[in-house]
Amino acid sequence: MPVDRHDVAAVQLGTAAVLGGPVDRHEAVLEQFPGVHAVLGEVRELEELTDPDRFLTDRHVLRGRHGPILRAVASCGVGDHYFSSTPSVASRPGSVRLHTAGVDLELATDTGVFSQGRVDRGTRVLLDAAPMPPVRGPLLDVGCGYGPIALTLASRRRRLPVWAVDLNSRALGLTRDNAAAAGLGNVTACPPDEVPDDLAFAGIYSNPPIRSGKPALHALLLQWLPRLLPDGRAYLVVAKNLGSDSLHRWLEQEQGFPTTRLVSEKGYRVLEVAPRPA
Repeated sequence: MPVDRHDVAAVQLGTAAVLGGPVDRHEAVLEQFPGVHAVLGEVRELEELTDPDRFLTDRHVLRGRHGPILRAVASCGVGDHYFSSTPSVASRPGSVRLHTAGVDLELATDTGVFSQGRVDRGTRVLLDAAPMPPVRGPLLDVGCGYGPIALTLASRRRRLPVWAVDLNSRALGLTRDNAAAAGLGNVTACPPDEVPDDLAFAGIYSNPPIRSGKPALHALLLQWLPRLLPDGRAYLVVAKNLGSDSLHRWLEQEQGFPTTRLVSEKGYRVLEVAPRPA
């Protein structure tokens, strides 16, 4: 897991609510948090696990004394939250292998982007479970990171335009580079405000930034879901313990988007969302 003594900015934001006390973003160090010493060893043990995501969705672990701290620290990423527009953490390039049905890609990654050390379990569940939409048209990856979802879609449908949006400039650069390296000229990676206003999508795919908070998450979804074509579909993957069922209710009961639980697997739900009825 990408957590060490230098990852102060991310850790302080991720643990402040759990451990208590005001935190200065620029001056805090791990040792200022009561209780961190007691769990640092457990966090570092995650580095040795073949599947740390499964560990972090295990009910026994999350209900334990250190569960909230482990969840907060291990999910922080490195240096900044992955939804920072311009990561300040020093670049440490790496790479991951993405292998899913019909797709095998080597993807460049870096610090300051979501799950830079591996293709996370939620994304893999989404890519394995979510079908192509029932109507043909442009596809959209919301919160693209370094591009595993967008590039998978582009590989499976090379004649369709695939848009990849993210606030994180480093993530967008990686997605562009990865698309170029894979010879995928149908990928456009850009900030959200550069997507043409009149463009509608046959399919929207996302492993949304749940930890950005409910108001930001809801605003993000309400920005893009109304842009589905009449017979389009959105596919969202959310960890069960991070509110997938409450998000399902919010989408369907409060916002009027017909929503179906497509699959429940490995601690994650994949939700299929249809446009609001006309």
